[in-house]
Amino acid sequence: MHFKQSTPIPWSEFSERYFELPPQLETFGILASTREQAEFVSDNLRQKGWSISDAFVSDQDLWEIAKEEKIETEKGETIGQRLWHPCRLLEDKIDMIEKKVSNRIAIDLGCGSGRDVIYLANRGWSVVAIDNNKHAISRTHALAKRWNCDVKEQMNLIIKNDNNAFILNKKKNKNKDNNIVNNNNNN
Repeated sequence: MHFKQSTPIPWSEFSERYFELPPQLETFGILASTREQAEFVSDNLRQKGWSISDAFVSDQDLWEIAKEEKIETEKGETIGQRLWHPCRLLEDKIDMIEKKVSNRIAIDLGCGSGRDVIYLANRGWSVVAIDNNKHAISRTHALAKRWNCDVKEQMNLIIKNDNNAFILNKKKNKNKDNNIVNNNNNN
């Protein structure tokens, strides 16, 4: 069980998913399975600059209080609420950009953890994500899967033959023609 409007990040994935947390200026709470996990996560995040309001332990008392206070809860797996934000400029100007462009295709050079890529893909854009760091591409790929974006193909862009880029489409658009030209260079 979890609270509606929350985002579950499993304990085993926590250290690899910092990039999915809200910006450090936003305050949020933690819900963990044990007191030790709650303390570890909140202490760790505070040391890294995040503002944690509360750290709760998921026990029967907490769920009883939630029920009494009529706090909405859900059962089962969910993607949750998006805590992360794309770059502020993109978020602020996307409506204006979309009014001026008809072909929604973007290339993100140096995509990092992929927040901008996923944000655009979830708005119906076809996006090429490129980064020279294979760990960044792995994080982007994992984020794409969690946010229901379809990875169309991978390209080899670096001489070492590392997979460093991929094309994303929101799943609802996967039957549309893809106008992106893919030139594989396997030298």
